[in-house]
Amino acid sequence: MANIVFESVRYKNILSTGNTFTEVQLNRSKSTLIIGDNGAGKSTMLDALTFALYGKPFRNIKKNQLVNSVNGKGLEVEARFSIGGNKYLIIRGIKKNKFEIYKNGEMLNQDASIRDYQAYLEDTILKLNYKSFGQVVVLGSSTFVPFMQLKAGERREVIEDLLDIQIFTVMNTLLKDRLSENKTAITDIKYNIDLLNNRITSSKTHNESIRQLREGEVDKLKEKLREQIAIIETQQEAVDTLITEVSDLTGEIADKAETKAKLKELQELDRELVTKHKALTKEVEFYHDHDNCPTCKQGIDHQFKE
Repeated sequence: MANIVFESVRYKNILSTGNTFTEVQLNRSKSTLIIGDNGAGKSTMLDALTFALYGKPFRNIKKNQLVNSVNGKGLEVEARFSIGGNKYLIIRGIKKNKFEIYKNGEMLNQDASIRDYQAYLEDTILKLNYKSFGQVVVLGSSTFVPFMQLKAGERREVIEDLLDIQIFTVMNTLLKDRLSENKTAITDIKYNIDLLNNRITSSKTHNESIRQLREGEVDKLKEKLREQIAIIETQQEAVDTLITEVSDLTGEIADKAETKAKLKELQELDRELVTKHKALTKEVEFYHDHDNCPTCKQGIDHQFKE
C-alpha cells in the first residue's frame, strides 16, 4: 500500500453544501482533528474525499444522491495528496461530469475510458481499492465492517493492498485461464484421437475389402488360364490327329486330282490351326514374359503364371 499524505479536500454542491467551495486543510500539523455537532458536515467531508478518489460515496447511498438537492447540479470535488515525491490533484464532478488526474501540475492522458482511468488511479497511484480504503483509511461507523466479518475475497483484497502482493491474485487469474485453456486443449486432443481411431478402423475395413476383391480377381484369372490351356491341349490333339490322317490318306490316294484338292483343303485347315496355335502360343508366352495383367493393370501372381 502506498504511503499517502492527504493535503486538502475542496468541494461544493455535495449533499447540504452550497455552490461555494468548502476547503479543509489536512496537513497543517501531524494530526488533524475535525469535530462538530451532528449534521455539521463531518461525514460530508469523508463522502467528498471518497468520491474524489473512487467516484462513489463513503456512506451507503447512491452516487446521484450526493448532488445538492436544491441546486441539482455543479457537484465538484478536489482532493490533493502526495505519494513519495509526487504531488497529485484529483478533480471529479457530477452535472457537469468531470474526472481529471494531475501529477506534479500536469494532467495525465485521458485517452482511455473512464473505467481504465479509474483503474490506473487505484492500481498505479493509490495502490488501494475502495474496500481497503474503507477498512484502513476511513473508519466510519456507518460502513465499517470488522475484518473477520468481511467475505473471504474482500479480506484477501485488503491483505493484498496492505502488503502490496496483488501479483498473487493476478497469478491465480492467469493460472485459472491457463487451466481452462489446457482443459479445452485436452478435449480437442481427445476428439482428434477418436477421429484418428475411426479413420484407422475405416482404413482397415477398406483395405480388407480391396484384398478380398483382388483375391477374387486372381481366382478368376487362374480359372481363365486353365480353360485356355485345356483348349490349347485339345486343339493340339486335333492337329496331331489330322496330321496322322493326312499321312494315311496320302498313301491311299488313287486319284491324284481329288487327292490334291483334298490335300489343299487339309493344308488350309492346317494353316488355320497353325494360326490359332500361334495365337495361343503367343498368349502363353505373354503370361510367361509379363508380370502385369493388360486388362486390370494389376500384378500377376507367380503361381498363377506358372
